[in-house]
Amino acid sequence: MIAPDGLMPRRATVGSAGYDFLAPKTIHLIPGRWVEIDTGVCLTDEDFPAGHWFMMLVPRSGLGFRYGVKLSNTVGIIDMDYRQSIRAKITSDVECIIDVGEAFMQGILVPFGTLCGEIAPTSRREGGFGSTDRRWTACP
Repeated sequence: MIAPDGLMPRRATVGSAGYDFLAPKTIHLIPGRWVEIDTGVCLTDEDFPAGHWFMMLVPRSGLGFRYGVKLSNTVGIIDMDYRQSIRAKITSDVECIIDVGEAFMQGILVPFGTLCGEIAPTSRREGGFGSTDRRWTACP
């Protein structure tokens, strides 16, 4: 599902592993300052292949190489049961501007397994962004 101001991620070529996430607005990056971007993209069960998958978010390699663009958490993980809009927080080593519609990060679908003998979770996700780690508190 795409919000009105969101842009559908796309693969650039047949051989591209990652889906390019496109900037929904102009992004002005200044070294040392973080910019939060709401992509307007929400995934549903139908967006994932059958089985166990997650989407790994990483910066575009060209932007990382040229400008030092990076995600605040290095790599983002979008669980297959996360239903809110995908957001990213980015910065860069040098000042740069990412125009509306320009690819700024990639989402790569990755299969995952489960541990043999694990105690299976008993519920589905009920919260949104960061909801599975609510027992942690920030240090003063």
